[in-house]
Amino acid sequence: MGGCIGRRRQATLGTIGGAGAEEVAVLPCVNLRDLGSVCPTLRTGMVYRGSQVLSSKEMERIGVKTVVDLRKESKMCRQAGRERRRVLREGESLRVAAPEPFTPDSASSMEQVAGKRFERSLHTLQRQEHPPCAACSGGFKARHGVDAAVYHADLHPWTFKRRIFLEMPPVTQASVAVAVCLGRSPQETIARAMLMPGRLGLSGMYRLLLDNASVPIARALRLFADSANYPVLVHCVIGKDRTGLVIMLLLLLCGMDEQAVVDDYLLSEALLRTSRSKGELSTLQDFLISDEMIASKEDTARGTLAHLAAKYGGARGYARAIGLSDAEVRAIRGNLLAPGLKGAASAASVDICAAATCAC
Repeated sequence: MGGCIGRRRQATLGTIGGAGAEEVAVLPCVNLRDLGSVCPTLRTGMVYRGSQVLSSKEMERIGVKTVVDLRKESKMCRQAGRERRRVLREGESLRVAAPEPFTPDSASSMEQVAGKRFERSLHTLQRQEHPPCAACSGGFKARHGVDAAVYHADLHPWTFKRRIFLEMPPVTQASVAVAVCLGRSPQETIARAMLMPGRLGLSGMYRLLLDNASVPIARALRLFADSANYPVLVHCVIGKDRTGLVIMLLLLLCGMDEQAVVDDYLLSEALLRTSRSKGELSTLQDFLISDEMIASKEDTARGTLAHLAAKYGGARGYARAIGLSDAEVRAIRGNLLAPGLKGAASAASVDICAAATCAC
């Protein structure tokens, strides 16, 4: 991935991670960037965050192997996924080779083998329970010429939608019910009602996502524990809200300090405004690219981090609460942290989100 990084154009929208940080490398797609440019302690060419507006040329240059799609999963994909899981559970199309015999010469070599076995078991379990979508993986290859595995992790599950509906005023609930009965999408009605003064707002929506979308969030985060999945692209529609929340958690688990996480979140609005002025968002519905929808404000990010700290004790506490093991978190950090920092990061026991100190 090093050659690809060297050919990127540099952002002119400020820096990330505080004084002394390098300019963020922004790729020529809508709201797409390499997390390795957010903090110098993260490896470059590993994780990219973006929107659904992608460039085939850039996808090929990145060499993305795994796509984490946080958008709503189609009915066809859900049905195919259930059938695929049934087949895999029955062992009809998945055969895992037994680990090769090994005689450890030292404690360190034993740890390496244990890590490999854990990773192999994790990869097997993921593909059995939540295999990549064959239809979307094929579609991605057809559109972009890249053979990548597309995994669905719908961050708007029924539990979240129900909570959003209950937070709406009665008149909005009625409008949504009518739209659903008529076969129309209530998405715009819900979004505008949510952003009205005195309503949930984006910060409230993020809190509800954290509390009510734990299953898909855990599914998305687990993909980063498997080194075979990289480079990974994670995206939603405009790459700000659902993607932003997953990236917040990922950066916190990797030891980024609060200010750097906030700065990365703020960058999305600047990039989206630039893309909108260039007409690069013309394929999206008008309400999705309104000022209210593309806004990414500091108090929104800090409110989300405060909720993580107050309710879960920080990002690590949240990871445990949604079912991620300590081994999975260590695997994520080991995959993303630059060489020389992995050991120190693994030894750190204080949650960055709660402690407001930087392990970078």
